[in-house]
Amino acid sequence: TSSDHGEGAGAHHWNQKSALYEEVVNIPLIVCLPAGAHGGEVRDQLISNGIDIYSAICDWTGAEASGQGRSFRQIAEQDAPGQDFVVTETTFDRGTTRGWMLRTGHFKYVLYDKGKGREQLFDMDRDRLERRNLAGKGRYRAELLRHRELLHTWMQQNRVRPPRRASGDIPVD
Repeated sequence: TSSDHGEGAGAHHWNQKSALYEEVVNIPLIVCLPAGAHGGEVRDQLISNGIDIYSAICDWTGAEASGQGRSFRQIAEQDAPGQDFVVTETTFDRGTTRGWMLRTGHFKYVLYDKGKGREQLFDMDRDRLERRNLAGKGRYRAELLRHRELLHTWMQQNRVRPPRRASGDIPVD
């Protein structure tokens, strides 16, 4: 059981599902295995359920999967390691604003193609409510650059048109 997105429910003074806050992008996924195997266990591996569900269903049924999703069958059955990161995309303002979220185990990087605060980096272990944007903090420069590069590489691999302005124009103190 899952959903395609969560609801912001007023978090961050936002009532829409298009902003890439955790309340919208981190959604439950419940997998029921035969004979109740691993019942009640909670796993924290990264899964992009929008594209990974198809691959997992194909894996369980023996069908050949196509597309970019990755099966999470071994995560569900054996608690195997997950992906290094997942990416979520959004559009809003009637399609004039685009955004991407890249989530690693510890950090969350967000980039919008325009607007104030269009580049964001959050330490999800210490700031689960996403209240402190670390993108402009010199202490986090290495993480910012690493996440920028991961997203840039993902965009190239998936033929995603990059934002209108480069992310490197955001000053870091």
